[in-house]
Amino acid sequence: AKSKELSALSAHQLVGGDLKEFVVEGSFFSGKLGFAVVETTDDEAILSRAAELLVEIEEMRTDRSLNAIFLAVVNIVSLRSNLLCQGPVEQSLAEVAFSGTTSMEGQLMDLGSRVSRKKEFVPPLTRAVKDGWSAPQASNTRGMRKKSVLMIDPNDPHGRVARIEQGA
Repeated sequence: AKSKELSALSAHQLVGGDLKEFVVEGSFFSGKLGFAVVETTDDEAILSRAAELLVEIEEMRTDRSLNAIFLAVVNIVSLRSNLLCQGPVEQSLAEVAFSGTTSMEGQLMDLGSRVSRKKEFVPPLTRAVKDGWSAPQASNTRGMRKKSVLMIDPNDPHGRVARIEQGA
C-alpha cells in the first residue's frame, strides 16, 4: 500500500492486516507465533507510531492466543527492515534468530536487508526454536490488561478502527 494510505490505518489494521500464524516446535518450546508485515516506502512514518503499535501487538497476541508476535516494517525502496518485538519472549527469540542491533530497550531490531517473511524472517525463528531456544522465565503481565473492544472511532476523520477500553 502507499505510505499515505498506510498512515490512515489504525494500529489494529497495520498489525492485523498481513499477519500470518505459524506453529513451531522444539525441544524446549512449542507454540504459535504470529508474524505481521507492513511494506512501505516510508518506514519512518510507521516506526514513528511504534508506541501504539506495540500496544496493539500485545492485544493481538492475547486475542489470537499466540505465544509470540512480531511486526516487520519493510522499506520496499531501500530493501531494509526493522522488527518490533513487544515483550521478553519476542526479544529473546529475535536476538537468537537474527542477532540484529536493537534500540528502544530491545523493542526495535534492525533486520538489515532481510525483506521476505517466507525466506528470511520465519526460517531463522523456526531454526532457533528447533536448535533449542527456550522462552525466558519473565513475569507475565498479559492477564493484567484491561478489557478492550474494537470500534470505529467516531472522532477520527478516516474512520479508523481503534481499541477502546471497556468502562473508559
